[in-house]
Formats: sequence, C-alpha cells, structure tokens
Amino acid sequence: MNKGGRPKLDQRAFKIATRIRMRRKALGLSAVEVSRRVGQEIGTYRAWEKQFGPQSEKKYLNLLSQALSISEEVLTGDTEDTETTASLFSIQSKPAENLTPDQLAFLGQRAKAQRKVLKQNRNEASVIIGINPGVLFSWERSIPSTISQEDINAWEAALKVPNGWLLDLESELVSGAKSDSDFFINLKPAESLPLTQLDLLAVRARERRKALKLSRKEVALKAGISVATLISREKSIPNNIRQASINAWEAALEVPKGWVLNTEIEIPVPEPVVVVVKVDDSLTAAEEIRKIGCWIARKKLEKTMDIDQLTPAEARFAEMFALRYGVAGEEISTLKAVGDVFALTRERVRQIVDAMLERLQFHKFETPIIDKLFSSILTCLPATLADIDQHYRDQLGESLSVESLSRFSREVLGKGGFQITENPGGISRTWEKVVINPATHNEAKIRAIREAALDMIRSSGGAQVHWVAGCASELSREMVTVQDVLQTCRMITGFNWLVEEDGWFWLGESMPADNRVLTQSKKMLAVAGRRLDTEDIQQGLSRARRYYYDPNRSRPIMIEPPLTVVKSILSQVRCFSR
Repeated sequence: MNKGGRPKLDQRAFKIATRIRMRRKALGLSAVEVSRRVGQEIGTYRAWEKQFGPQSEKKYLNLLSQALSISEEVLTGDTEDTETTASLFSIQSKPAENLTPDQLAFLGQRAKAQRKVLKQNRNEASVIIGINPGVLFSWERSIPSTISQEDINAWEAALKVPNGWLLDLESELVSGAKSDSDFFINLKPAESLPLTQLDLLAVRARERRKALKLSRKEVALKAGISVATLISREKSIPNNIRQASINAWEAALEVPKGWVLNTEIEIPVPEPVVVVVKVDDSLTAAEEIRKIGCWIARKKLEKTMDIDQLTPAEARFAEMFALRYGVAGEEISTLKAVGDVFALTRERVRQIVDAMLERLQFHKFETPIIDKLFSSILTCLPATLADIDQHYRDQLGESLSVESLSRFSREVLGKGGFQITENPGGISRTWEKVVINPATHNEAKIRAIREAALDMIRSSGGAQVHWVAGCASELSREMVTVQDVLQTCRMITGFNWLVEEDGWFWLGESMPADNRVLTQSKKMLAVAGRRLDTEDIQQGLSRARRYYYDPNRSRPIMIEPPLTVVKSILSQVRCFSR
C-alpha cells in the first residue's frame, strides 16, 4: 500500500494508461481510430487511457501494442532503453500539413484512380488500411492535412506504391500506364471551387470570347460542345466539368493551359464601360426582380422599371422573366411551366429569357433589399432551406424562395454568398435541402456532431446538447459549441425537443433504429401484467443497465436519461401515448 492507501498495482495501471495515450498522440491517431483497430467500443478504449488494469493487460495488451505499432515491453515501461522510448512517444509531424487544399484534393483523386487501376473496391482498400470505408471516401475527395505518417504508410501499402508516392505531386499511377492519361483527362479540377468563384471565372471566359470578337457558335464549334452548353458555362462553370472539356475551351479562347480556372494567369482583356443601375423604392426582393425584368424587357427605347409604361409585348416579357426566376413560386419557374402560362414552347421561353439576359451586359444593378437579405441570411447558416424560407418570408415577397433568389443573384446579378445542398455532411445519406456558407462550412464538424448525437440517442433515448458538443469536439479535434450542435441537428429530418430547457432532444423514433429506451420499454410492456407508469419504466431501464454491466466488456454510453426525458420520449411515440 502507498501513503494514500491505494494499491501499488494502480500505479502500474495508471502508468500504462498514460503511455497508451502518449503513444496514440505521437502517431496522430484519434481515440475512435484506435478503438476500431482493437475492435472495442470508444467508451472502453477511453477507460483504458485512464487506467489499464491487470485483467485488461492480460487480455488486450498484445492487441493494443499491435494497433499502436509498439512492443509490449515499451508500452508497459519494462524496458530500460530510454532513447528508444523517447522517440516512440514523441509527437510526429504531419507530412501533409504544408500542402494546399487544391493539392490535397488532387492527391486524393489520384489515389482513388490508383485504387481503380488495381480494381479494388473501397471496402477492400479500407480493410487493408484499417479504417472505415466512409473515412476512405472522405480521404479520396481530399487528403486531410492532419493525416499521420502511419496512415500514409498503410494507404501506400494498400495501393501497392512506393513509399512517399501518396504526397508526391510529380508521381504517376503505378501498374497502369495507359490509365495515367485517362486519369488526368477525367479529372474534375473545379470540384473544390465555390460557386461564387466559378461564376466569376465564367464571366471572365465570356469577356475573353467577346474580346476576340468570336460568336458563341464559333467557340462552341472549336470546343466541341453545343451553343446551349456554352451559354450555360458562360453563366457559371459547372463544378463537374472535366479536364478534357477545359482544355478544348482554352484552345478555343486562345489562352494558356490552366487559364479557365486560374485567376493568376492574366490575359489582357479590354475593360468594358459598366453602367450602374440603381433599383430604388422596393420593399421586397421579389419587387426588385420584377423591376429588373421591366428594365431589360425594353430593347432600345428609354428604359423604365414601371410596368405600366411598357407596351403589352414588353410587359409580357417582363412577366415571363419574373416567373422564370421564381417570383410566383419554385414550381412555376421551370421553362415548361412558364411556357404553359404564355402558350409557348419551353425552347421559345429559353430563347426569350436568354435574349433579355444579353441586354444585361456591361450593366451593374444595385439591389439594396437583396444585398441586405443576403447579409442577414449568412448570419443564420447553416440551416434548412425550409427554415430560411419561413424566417425571411416577408423580405422575400410574393412566393419567392431563397433557392430562386440564389439562382437569380448568380445568373443575373453576378453575385453569390451562400450555397444550397442536400449533402452538407459529405456522406452518402441525403438530408433535406440545406443552405450553407461555402466560406465557413465544415463537413467534418457536421459529421462529428451527427455521430455523437446518434451515439447518445442509441444509449439514452435522447441527446443532450452540451454532451454532444463535448463528444463532437473530441471526434473532430476542434471546438464545437452548443450553437453548432443545434444548427446541425435542426438540419436532420426528425429533430424535436424532448426537454428544451434542459437541452435534451432526439431525431424521432426511427433515427436511429436501435433506441435503447424504446426497445426496453416495449419489452417491459409486453411482459407486464399491469399498467406501467413512467417511473416504472425508468426504474426498469436502470435495473437492466446494472444487470448487464461488465467492466471488462465493451458497452455503450452510460448516461441515464432523467424522468422528464423518458416521459417526453414515450409521449411522442403513438404506442406509448395511449
């Protein structure tokens, strides 16, 4: 016994736990990654980093030493080689931390191409590397700057490439010489660029064509695309455009390779004279759209924003323009829907609207209502499209949606600001339409918050915002606030408060499917010979957890939900609310 009355055995358990934690951090691994390698729950592994007892040492020391790439003697501190020990527990540098986001995205795509050359599927490669397929999917989109050298070595081994190949920008694909050219031609270099930048690059390409005094038909013919495709690309370059198409477009515009997507490559383009047009006396964004439609409906005569001063034909064009950009609702903004209103074909509607947009050249519209609305929306992101539409209904006006306003802003005003997506977390599961700010959006943080919330709901029936924020911070390795948790979880279908004043919420009875509170409650009701109160069910939950508790077995999060939370959960499920 030591002076504090604790057994000496605890000192060894604490020492080993400390060395486990130091070795993991030296390798740059997260606790989640190590727990997956040893096949244990994250809660069990975190307990090991606090105290690694004799039973755990006997059963798991060998497996843990393999996962951390270190001998059992060094991990337990039984070796006297202090120099070797110091090197094994020193923090390693991050080999990819000095690469730019574009370079990391390129290297991730090249690694994906190498995997396909080997005819490996993602599951096979992830097993060899020792990571989850979802993690590999993320890495192949863009290699994380925090990736450890050990993960790099494992990835290179899975891809059957030499050491150092993964982060070498000059390396080519291995065992697939024919596929090298295919890889670079099929690259999608615009994938990582924000929509606002793609819009500006499209305008620059259009100005270059005009500077060369080339028609759209001439450039489209040289680039091997249709005129309609060129019109679309000169409004906004698609983020899925392939390198081969970019090469052909650059050749048609007579510019150096890489010019289309690189603003640093300068080609002299005559500066046009821009006329500033101010849209005054509007109360809503829809009203400003209508006034701009009136202004461009008239071709040459004196311009006006008053529809009463237009001829019947001009007023018809102005109304067509307003409908096309969603003033009467998203469902009436398609070419076919607008054509049905005016008894025209969808192609004729497209031609009329495109002709009106041509009159916007060398004009800049000042729209104070839309600008103020965009600035306000950016402060609320991320959020679901439905919530944003509802919150700003009065400022939008008529039946205009934020989605239509975003399209109008990009295509007509040449402005951006936010982006609408159905995949804010970068995972295969489709969410509701969500509005994000591309400049500040963090996919990794959203995935971490979602995973932490689901873990707690599985075990406790609901999730508590402060606990989710702390767990998500550990998973993502960055600060996650309560506000981040609320913004993210409100974007998930099924979000509902359980006890709002205490910060408890859940995602509905089917998200996730293995909700412990619902499962155990159904079992108790099935065998009970009498009516059960909420207190009876809560006591049953506590007894069930104590009965199955085993300190040496992996287990879920050990948090008992308060009585008010259990009552709220059961009241929101139809089979319990009767």
